[in-house]
Amino acid sequence: MLRLRPFPLFTYAALALLVLLPGAVRAQLAAPAPTPAPLTLAECVARALNHNFDLQLQQFSTELARDQVITADASFDPTLFSSVATAGAKDASVNPTRTTSAQSAALGVRQ
Repeated sequence: MLRLRPFPLFTYAALALLVLLPGAVRAQLAAPAPTPAPLTLAECVARALNHNFDLQLQQFSTELARDQVITADASFDPTLFSSVATAGAKDASVNPTRTTSAQSAALGVRQ
């Protein structure tokens, strides 16, 4: 009696690959990749400006300069001020019960 040896597992895998591979290649070749639509000049310029790092940095420095102008102009704004003070002293050389006191208050606007 003739006894057949079983095929190793990689043989079955290779046969399955040979059967399935031509169909997969044919499917890829049949459906070409979609070509992107051509860009207009305005779209190209817009993309270039959006991705230009120097322009983005310049925008931040412009905003910083605007904030510095506002800060410099603030020194010319009027300011409101107020102060209150009180002081007291005892003069024991003349009269031990004699005390002097002074209070002052100020309120105003400075330019």
